[in-house]
Amino acid sequence: MGFDMSMPAEISAMCDALDKFLIDSEALSIEDAVEVWKELPRLKSKANLLSRAIDKRVKDQLEGQTRQFGDLVIEVVPKWKWRTNHQQVKSLIIEFAQNNPVTGEFYPTGQAVQRAVDFVYSAYVTWADQPKSAFLREFGLTVEDVSLREETGRDLHVKQADEDEKPSEQE
Repeated sequence: MGFDMSMPAEISAMCDALDKFLIDSEALSIEDAVEVWKELPRLKSKANLLSRAIDKRVKDQLEGQTRQFGDLVIEVVPKWKWRTNHQQVKSLIIEFAQNNPVTGEFYPTGQAVQRAVDFVYSAYVTWADQPKSAFLREFGLTVEDVSLREETGRDLHVKQADEDEKPSEQE
């Protein structure tokens, strides 16, 4: 199915109609206002669905490239999140609980267990999924040291084209 060249014009016409509805809404009776109000969630839902579909289509078509369209430069950039590697944190807690990092001496079992409990408490007694920063600082670590970077999606970044930039592809 090819692109219907009238689609942008139709969306513009819908926006004009919404502008007219906005102006006319001042004169609505309460009954008419309630009838319009009952239809607004459907209108919002359809607009959101179209927005997400077009957003996905642009992301898929750009395939990670930066392109210029008229006076706009659009690029797809990945969204990242640091996910805690709890296995690595557990290993560090066990290591630091069992032996003195300065002298290398092993602690007695009871003391090592208490140290491990204290470390777990200082690391995780919080609402967050990430270890607390004070715990990490205590051992000279950062979130990146005990986390894995995971791509969680893609965002579209749109900016105005600089006059000096040469378009890579003009649409």
